[in-house]
Amino acid sequence: MVFVIDAQVAGVSGDMLLCSLVNIGANKSKIIDGIRSAESLCKDVKVKKIDFVEVKKNSLQATELLLEVDDDTRERKGIEMKEIIEKSLKNRGIFILVKNLSDAAKVSNSIAPEHLELAIKNPMEYLPWIKNAGAVFLGDYTPEAMGDYIAGPNHVLPTMGLARFCSSLSAEKFLKKINFLKYSEADLQAEAEKVILLAETENLPSHAEAVRIRLKKKN
Repeated sequence: MVFVIDAQVAGVSGDMLLCSLVNIGANKSKIIDGIRSAESLCKDVKVKKIDFVEVKKNSLQATELLLEVDDDTRERKGIEMKEIIEKSLKNRGIFILVKNLSDAAKVSNSIAPEHLELAIKNPMEYLPWIKNAGAVFLGDYTPEAMGDYIAGPNHVLPTMGLARFCSSLSAEKFLKKINFLKYSEADLQAEAEKVILLAETENLPSHAEAVRIRLKKKN
C-alpha cells in the first residue's frame, strides 16, 4: 500500500499494480483482505496476483521509475499541499507492521489517536477492541472527512494521546450536572466499615465519625 501511494504522489501516470502474494492456506487463489482494503483506498490501482519472482521484477521496475520522476512533478493531482504532507510524514509519520489485528488494536490504544480508520473487513466486529480514540471511522466508505464536516457532533477531538482519558466535544460538555445520593439505614450499614477505613486512612476522622454517629443514633 505504501508503494502505491508514493507512486501516485510522485505523479506516475498509466496503470499501477498493487502486487499481492496469495494467501498460504486452503484457498491459495484468494487475495489477502488487507490488500483489498488498500485497493479500495487507492485511486486508479489494479490488483494482480503474482509469485515471488514477479514481485522482485515489478518492484525493481517501479523503483527505477520513481527514481526518474522529477521533483517538480511530485504533486498529486488535486492536492496543493505537497510540502506540508512531506514534512508531516518525515517528522511525524510512521508505519508499524504487526502480526494481526489484535496487535494492531493494542498499538492503536497505546497511541490513542485523534482519528482512527478501521478500513478492514467487518470493522464492527473489532470495534470493541478499541479503547482509546477520539473518533473511529468504520469500513472502506467512511473517510475522516465525513466526521470532520458531516457526521457526528463536531470536529473537536482530543489530540496528543489525550483520548486515553478525554472524549470528543459534545453538547454534554455545556450542561451542568448535580449528583444525587440516597442511602437507607441498611445500605449505610453495609458500606460503613469501608467508608470509615478510607476516611481514617486519609486522616479525615470527621468523615468517619459522620458514619458512626448515624448508626449509633438508630441503636
